[in-house]
Amino acid sequence: MSGGSGTGISLSGITGTLAAVISGNILDPVGPVADGMYGYSVYNLNTTPKTIITGGTITNFTTGIVVSNSASGPVYAPSTLVSVVSP
Repeated sequence: MSGGSGTGISLSGITGTLAAVISGNILDPVGPVADGMYGYSVYNLNTTPKTIITGGTITNFTTGIVVSNSASGPVYAPSTLVSVVSP
């Protein structure tokens, strides 16, 4: 896989009884995140209700959104279903 190593927004270890509010972000890898790999990186995101990513744009990243349940090594942490809603 080609591309950079930067991430626009990383969501990791978010738990609780309120959903994270992720809305209207404009992600484009310029400046310190130039040549970005992921627009959003999601790991161990467990909220009730489920978190929804909505609105905004993701451009010029190798991968727009990655949702992973494993980090390097044997660490495993699943995420609840994440909805991505486009306007």
